[in-house]
Amino acid sequence: MSNTSSPPEQESLLDHIKRSLKNCMASCFACAGTTKETAVIKKLEYDIAARKKLFGTEYMTLDENNATPEELEACHQKAKDDIEELKKQIQKHEEDIAKTNEERDRAIQENNAKSPKASTSSTTAAAAAQSSTTKPTETTTTATSAATTTKPETTTAAPEPTTETSQEQPKVEAVDK
Repeated sequence: MSNTSSPPEQESLLDHIKRSLKNCMASCFACAGTTKETAVIKKLEYDIAARKKLFGTEYMTLDENNATPEELEACHQKAKDDIEELKKQIQKHEEDIAKTNEERDRAIQENNAKSPKASTSSTTAAAAAQSSTTKPTETTTTATSAATTTKPETTTAAPEPTTETSQEQPKVEAVDK
């Protein structure tokens, strides 16, 4: 009995290259946009740390000058308001990064959808985008220095094991003279 179904359509090499370049461009433009946003976030985090230090200086100056409790509370409230505004700006920039990443993923999916029967191995950009996700940065402060440190958390899919047998590299021992 003969098989009446036609063989699956393969993407031509030229179409594959065009699609790959479009995916690459989408990723590059998204990366450039998120790099700028990330730099702005780092600057705002620095501004928060600087504002905390300024608050401490202002508060201690007011305390040394025997300021009233209302003046001390006003100083405290102004610093809290300033820091809250900076945190809102950070959140807005993090949302912009997420939006840019979503646009990149959508563009890659559209490019891949236009391809007739694109092979699964040729969609590495989309797979890489889905396997690596970045969570918004966490801001922690230490009580002693009020320095701000950020820890972006990134999770990446584990690499697939290779079936090749690896040869062990010869170990070189150091010789003391």
